[in-house]
Amino acid sequence: MKVWPFKSRKPRSIGLQLLLAVNLLLSILLGGLLFWQYEEKMEQAVREKRSSLTDEAIAVHAAVAHLSEDHGASSVQRYIDTVCQQMRNAWSPHHHIVVNLAGTLLSDRHTQSGSCSQLVDIDLGPQESTAETAHMTRHVSGTYSEEGVSVAVSETTDSIRRAARKDILTQLGMYGLLGALATATVNVMLLRIVESPLKKLLTVVDQISTGQLGTQSPTFHTREMQQLASGINLMSHRLSENERERRLQMHKARQIQQHLLPNGIRLPHLQTAHVFEPADDVAGDYYDFLPLPNGTWLICLADVTGHGVPAAMGAAMLKTLLLAEAESESFDLLSTVQNINRRFAAAILPGNFASMFLGCWNPATLEMTYASAGHEPAILLRASGTIEELESTGLLLGIDPDAQWEQQTVKLSHADRILLFSDGATESQNIDGQLFGRSQLTTALASHSACGSSLAVTNLCRNIAEYRGDSPPHDDLTLVLLACDTSPTETTRKTSAPHAANDKPPHFLAGSRKLKLILTPG
Repeated sequence: MKVWPFKSRKPRSIGLQLLLAVNLLLSILLGGLLFWQYEEKMEQAVREKRSSLTDEAIAVHAAVAHLSEDHGASSVQRYIDTVCQQMRNAWSPHHHIVVNLAGTLLSDRHTQSGSCSQLVDIDLGPQESTAETAHMTRHVSGTYSEEGVSVAVSETTDSIRRAARKDILTQLGMYGLLGALATATVNVMLLRIVESPLKKLLTVVDQISTGQLGTQSPTFHTREMQQLASGINLMSHRLSENERERRLQMHKARQIQQHLLPNGIRLPHLQTAHVFEPADDVAGDYYDFLPLPNGTWLICLADVTGHGVPAAMGAAMLKTLLLAEAESESFDLLSTVQNINRRFAAAILPGNFASMFLGCWNPATLEMTYASAGHEPAILLRASGTIEELESTGLLLGIDPDAQWEQQTVKLSHADRILLFSDGATESQNIDGQLFGRSQLTTALASHSACGSSLAVTNLCRNIAEYRGDSPPHDDLTLVLLACDTSPTETTRKTSAPHAANDKPPHFLAGSRKLKLILTPG
């Protein structure tokens, strides 16, 4: 059986819910009131008609009594017919008069025999049962009896209601209009007191959530809304102060990290150009060039898991450990990696680790001896155009304190190049989530082989940035290009000094936070 995913319904605004609740309640109350008034007015019209029929019965009794004495029953009959005809022509088509004259039953000739006997039972019966019986037969009657003459004047309830309905509906329409105006007034007040202030507060909260810290809410005329606005304003102010303090601290941390990176160092017979682009204010990537007592040079590129402050602290720890090892007179590459791993594993949080490429450059023999602790394989581009990879020679740092590594040695010739990089290069994603990848990085490096080291690194960064497009960087990016240069003339050119706090990266790295690009030919 297929199970359809549950879709949560978008919640209604509090203003809409208040309006729905209030309008529903007022509609029910107003409808009930109008219905009750309608029925009450109809009953009142019936009662008034009953009183009017009683008065009419008294008047008819006087006329019947006079006519019966002077002219007899025939004159009474004509009188009854005339009165009923006039009433029916005027407004009451069901107006009936029944007279009991000394045992003789007289009624208007338009009354059917069955109806006449019914009216006799209704209109001339006991006075106590007249109202109840009239209600049952939908008649209303007024009676009067004196000196042997009884008169009953009847009218149907439907006729009475029909005659009164127009006036009652007009009156109730005025009541309904007043009720609608009152409801509209309540709605306007709710919108003004609740909905409008809430929208303003939500606008302020949205601005704060998008980073506009310090935004202040306007004042309101209700105590609760003003109290809420004051709380939001205080929160916004404190968030702004905290953000300012955080930026100040991160600025100092960025300066410290920039100070840890090599600045203006040149290596004999080896040109270096490098790019350093943190995903956040500070990075977990670290690279360095350190001279060793025996005349060789230590080249390092490390990548601590994650990015931001925790990763930067791990990178600073690796810098300290590496400096301590580089000062040893009896430097050994494998022992250095093992010592760093053991101390790093003891100091780092469980579950964290780092990759590291550690190379020892011998300018006399043009040989690079290296050990790679789970780092991305470096790309060796020979001057002839062939591609080689300097594979990992052991585990990541921080996993096993007793881990062992192997070392490898490659000999370089003039114009050979080695590209060291962190996984921020190969794992850069485009808007579709596809990775830049090693093959594309290798192709890009080969396509820029005719360029100088600085331009080649610049072009590599441009290729990665263009591939990424508008997607934000997901990891720190570091590129270190080493180019073997055996020419006798050694010059040092710095294409870009370490960035100060307010420096901006080149335009092709739009959206990145920091960039360091240095060329030091040897």
